[in-house]
Amino acid sequence: MVRVENIYVFTGLGADETVFSKIDFGEHNIYFVKWIAPQRAESIESYVSRLLIQITEPNPILIGISFGGMIAQELAKKLSYKKLILISSFQKLTELPILYRLILSLKLDTIVPATLLKQPNRIVYYFFGVKEKNDIQILKKILHNTDNFFLKWALRKIGLWSNNLLLPNTVNIH
Repeated sequence: MVRVENIYVFTGLGADETVFSKIDFGEHNIYFVKWIAPQRAESIESYVSRLLIQITEPNPILIGISFGGMIAQELAKKLSYKKLILISSFQKLTELPILYRLILSLKLDTIVPATLLKQPNRIVYYFFGVKEKNDIQILKKILHNTDNFFLKWALRKIGLWSNNLLLPNTVNIH
């Protein structure tokens, strides 16, 4: 008999559960954590504390993709969890590709308007690691639906993230 687990899923930056449409979670209880609007100048820790209200089951499995993985790690610091699964995410800022770090250190994300950051093009496809036509269509939808303020806030938080803690029971899938 397979034990049914409670799994909380954190999608990528501004994305919804569509990015997990090809994953079969079996009979497990799946909860997609909904992004909430960040407050101006809100810290990542404060934001995560406000997300905690959505975690109602004890000792869950946490899954985060990309930016969602970063948020899942911060949340894991605040509660007891069974396993933390990171997909296409990073555990420390030093794991972020050098081009990303350069862009964030130069604060180009603060100069370039969000509407331009959301325009589908080869550079955006490269940053999100999409190559296949179907994935490009999903990314276009995600970009279109992403809130401009949330996008800029999240990019800045990625650039400022200073996690050096490697959490136990973590699986990192790249």
